[in-house]
Amino acid sequence: MVNGQRMVKPAEVTPLNAHVYRVFNVFDRLYQFGATDYFARFQGVDEGYRIFSEALRGLTTEQVNLGIRRVEGLENRKLVFPEARAFFNLCIWNDQEFSEQLWRYEEKN
Repeated sequence: MVNGQRMVKPAEVTPLNAHVYRVFNVFDRLYQFGATDYFARFQGVDEGYRIFSEALRGLTTEQVNLGIRRVEGLENRKLVFPEARAFFNLCIWNDQEFSEQLWRYEEKN
């Protein structure tokens, strides 16, 4: 207690991964239903940042850049951005794994 008032410890806040805002900007630019719009409507943008921050933890800048390049290079991308775990996979898969899983990220004709 301080001056007769009970001190409340602030909640621990985990800092966001530095790449989260960049990834959201790419999704917002490329997808009809971008990440910011989606999370603003359904879970809150801050929650979206937290989800993606958690998914990107431990990735290098080069890995995140690879994931972004892969999203940007999709010929016939789906209307909705990839969810956090799917984007994580895009960042870490080797080229063979990516080519085998490409169907998950593109619209069927």
